[in-house]
Amino acid sequence: NNSDLDKIQQLINKDNELIELRESIKKASLAQLENGVITTNDYLREVNELDRAKNQKIIHEIQYLLTQYNLKAQLNQ
Repeated sequence: NNSDLDKIQQLINKDNELIELRESIKKASLAQLENGVITTNDYLREVNELDRAKNQKIIHEIQYLLTQYNLKAQLNQ
């Protein structure tokens, strides 16, 4: 139902916020890496966390599309 779509949309909105935050952290980490404050492994950890956040958003977008498809299929029966 539409409440399911709303819930998933809220998750996507939160994913967008998290990605924005992770982008900022990655950018700050790159500056720290260039200044020798953190190690390459520390920087890569932040890169991986950003990728994980992006992947989570993709999963939620797929769930949204699948829910839409299922709702349309139910209405056409």
